[in-house]
Amino acid sequence: MFVHLSNLVELNLGHNLIDKVPSKALNNALSLRRLYLNNNPIKVIHNHAFSNLKLLDILSLTKCQIEIVENQAFTGLKSLKKLHLNGNKLRYVRLAF
Repeated sequence: MFVHLSNLVELNLGHNLIDKVPSKALNNALSLRRLYLNNNPIKVIHNHAFSNLKLLDILSLTKCQIEIVENQAFTGLKSLKKLHLNGNKLRYVRLAF
């Protein structure tokens, strides 16, 4: 989806009806530094959901409906400085970066 946007550094997909992290669509957004997925009906963050986003430093998943974050959901996010998960329905979180 974002094939020709190699210089994209900020993407706000908040307030849509996205029900899962669009991992494949973000594969080529290698320059992405800030990603906002707020207020979407995402229930689970699966392993390696953001693994190609090596430069991502802000990830906001506030006020989604997240219940489960799998243990390797954020693997590969070596530049991550801020992770916002407030306003969710978290039942299980075991993080590994």
